[in-house]
Amino acid sequence: MKFISKISRFDIAICLLSMALYVAISNAPFKAKPFGDYDFHIEAKTIAKVLWSQESYDAISITKAPGPVLFYIAPYFFAGPNATDDQYWLAGILWTGLFMTIAVFLIKAACKNFGSEQAGKIAVLLVFILPLHVYYSLGILAEGLAFFGCCVMVYGYSKVYAKNRNSSWLVFGCGVLALALARPNAVLVLPLLLVFALWETFIRKNDFFILQWSKFLVMWVMVAGVLFSVTIVVKQLPNKRQTVKQEGYLGYVALIGRYQFREETWDWRFWDDNIRPNSKDYQNWQQKMIELKTKNEVSSTDAYYDFLIHDILDHPIISIKQFLVRSLFGHTLQVSSVKKESFGIGPLRGKEFYWFFHLSLNFLNLSLLVMSILFVIRKDGFQKFGILLVPWIALVLFHGIIYMEQRYLFPIRPVMIVLSSFFMAHYFPNPLTFGKFKWNT
Repeated sequence: MKFISKISRFDIAICLLSMALYVAISNAPFKAKPFGDYDFHIEAKTIAKVLWSQESYDAISITKAPGPVLFYIAPYFFAGPNATDDQYWLAGILWTGLFMTIAVFLIKAACKNFGSEQAGKIAVLLVFILPLHVYYSLGILAEGLAFFGCCVMVYGYSKVYAKNRNSSWLVFGCGVLALALARPNAVLVLPLLLVFALWETFIRKNDFFILQWSKFLVMWVMVAGVLFSVTIVVKQLPNKRQTVKQEGYLGYVALIGRYQFREETWDWRFWDDNIRPNSKDYQNWQQKMIELKTKNEVSSTDAYYDFLIHDILDHPIISIKQFLVRSLFGHTLQVSSVKKESFGIGPLRGKEFYWFFHLSLNFLNLSLLVMSILFVIRKDGFQKFGILLVPWIALVLFHGIIYMEQRYLFPIRPVMIVLSSFFMAHYFPNPLTFGKFKWNT
């Protein structure tokens, strides 16, 4: 009863608005693929059938990230042994929707822990103004778990900062774990976190990190140990579906990256046969892939990596340009599943509306990016939030170097939202914020 008495009208509004947005976006003319690349769906369904004794253990496989497969086992298991794919999908999005709603409350609570209930309310509004968490959770994808993991990271660190509880570092670590298991391309998070903590503790002599160093290190070792153990277990699975090892798949993706924005700097169409068959970069990539596969003296994977290393060393200026363009591209938003001519929402249709929609969408999104940067370059902004920039930096570095899609930077939105909400609360006080916030000390 005490918990119920603490529920405010604003909290109820969050739940109602979440449900309304799920209904609205699920009926939008453009949406995420229901089952993504099908890998997570097939593999979670197989494990659920193993638990029902309908399949043998040898059928289990995890070909990509283990996190989403493990995440969807619960709803798939409770969907029942005779569920259809549509029923699995419904169970999956209801499950993800629950976690996404919890994620919004975690963002709100984190802002309160950092010192401003007003910023928390602004953060909730920013989440719903661009409800990408709803959009991406309408598919059996990795994005929902990665986003939730980042929210747990932010919340865990806010508890460390506000109340200095040992268990709060474990909450932070669980967020790091969820992010890395959902997005193995975020693996740079771990070494960068350690570098950041060492720098703050022993170089900058940050009093906060000097006190927290031992607790942080225990958390870091535990997360690294779990990630290593999961990797070993996944490698021991039968993996009969896996035709290409992860190293080979990474080489294949990196080869695409060597041609992404190489000559066609501003051709930001999705990398797909149906969308850009007339693209020069796309055609050059296909020719190079065929050429490398036909080399008889080495495997195609070895040929990929040999070419990648030499191409980067031979074309450093092009590589730097690609990194910068990818980094900008990753911070923009684009509907790639519908052509400009057929794009529309209700009676508003055509190329003109396509450009108006995307300009408006990206103005809002890039405004969050600019406000986040402006806030964090403040001295106290970096001191309070510096560690939360690590997953952002890790994802930008990895995908800026290898290959970028706009969804790859989606998991760091909780950090962007928290930073920009504090910026707005501080510099644009209004009736919602009731004046400027004050940091907890």
